[in-house]
Amino acid sequence: MRRLAGILGLLLFVGAGAVGGIRLWGAAGRTYDALTSTAHVERGLEPRMTADQAENLTYGYLNRMRVLLADPAQHVTPYVAQVWAVTADRAAALDGCIPAGMGSGVVWVTVGRGDYLNLSDRAWSRAYRPGDDLTTQACTAPAHAGTIVIDDATGEILGVYPDSGSLNPHPSPRATLAPGI
Repeated sequence: MRRLAGILGLLLFVGAGAVGGIRLWGAAGRTYDALTSTAHVERGLEPRMTADQAENLTYGYLNRMRVLLADPAQHVTPYVAQVWAVTADRAAALDGCIPAGMGSGVVWVTVGRGDYLNLSDRAWSRAYRPGDDLTTQACTAPAHAGTIVIDDATGEILGVYPDSGSLNPHPSPRATLAPGI
């Protein structure tokens, strides 16, 4: 009987330790995720959208572009690497293709990889045209990486800026702003 009680006590102790360990691991995981988050919000801003919503809009755009590729073998799986909520005026600091002096409204800027095809004129960017000069092509020519600007108030994609990395002169490299901006 004593042996059975000892075994049950040991199992209870191990079980409680396992449950506590799982809870601690979960809390540590959430803390780690918060520290490694790719989303940054400029100090003093209170965006309406969340970083997840901005990412989802970006993924939706990139997935729609996938079906437009002439050669599906050239498809690049979408991945959003960075997300910023900034004032429109500050967005140009994140990518040299984004126009400066666009106001004080809040925008989301996402940077990543995928099928960045700029096929239509938008409020802040224009579609790629094969006869464009090199400077314009650097911000409009199809690429497997790029930047998208989204209006926080409406969710409208204001600009799409492909970045092939090979066209010169590209007005980037992108500035890396501190998480607190």
